[in-house]
Amino acid sequence: MPVLAKLLETIEQVPPLSAAALRLLRLQGQPDRSMNEIVQIVEVDAGLTVAVLKASNSAAALPAQPITSVRQALTYLGERMVLALAIAACVPGGMTAPIDGYQGERGALWRHSLRAAMAARELSTRARYRVDSNLAFTAGILHDIGKPVLSTVLGAEGRQALAEAALRREADFGAVERALAGMSHPEVGEALARRWGLPAALQVAIRHHHEPAQSPEDLRALSYVVHVGVMHSVLTGHACGVDDLCYRLDTGMLSVFDLSVVDFGALMERVDRTTAEAQSRVGEP
Repeated sequence: MPVLAKLLETIEQVPPLSAAALRLLRLQGQPDRSMNEIVQIVEVDAGLTVAVLKASNSAAALPAQPITSVRQALTYLGERMVLALAIAACVPGGMTAPIDGYQGERGALWRHSLRAAMAARELSTRARYRVDSNLAFTAGILHDIGKPVLSTVLGAEGRQALAEAALRREADFGAVERALAGMSHPEVGEALARRWGLPAALQVAIRHHHEPAQSPEDLRALSYVVHVGVMHSVLTGHACGVDDLCYRLDTGMLSVFDLSVVDFGALMERVDRTTAEAQSRVGEP
């Protein structure tokens, strides 16, 4: 079977999201949503609840008393981490498995995506155009969901070709992916988001996280917020594949953010600090 046909078949075989998971992800595009709504959604889905409670009681979290409810987890871990864990649980196969096609080690996707999401959330508050911080956070968590799927259809030759392209710092890595499988990982991620019925804004941010300038104008600021968050994660040593160092920061960001160099540095230091604190409390989902 041709690789593209196999990839499209794999995308179609990805299980649909549960009703609760879909409600949770759609809720992120609503600026007036409350944490109480999030708790109510997670509580009625056994899979989401187990994921949140498992991480809340992990060896990394070490609560003084066992955490037995989503509301307790919210108090202990905070809004952002509970939301991140619930969203991560929506991804088929989870976000901690190795991504063999990209030489991504176990847990790399989760660590990379969490830091990108934290950065995107902070950056959204300093954009010159309105960007919903919760939507930016969710897009940051989900931006690389196409990688694990694309990885599964790459044979040994495909994996070798990706590694060689990374070694020569291929400027257009998406073109390398398309040559091997017919789609790039952002395009695969967009196809998954569309299959799941996620909001258009999330589909666009996933599709254009490496090429924000190509986003529709009304969603371009969101794409830049996610793009810069992703690049920050990579440049601080949290890549999740051999390809990550091939991408370049789009200088169009300069027109999107109201930040001096000093302000940007301070903002990213805060992201590093809060992400490290969050990871020390929960480890990996």
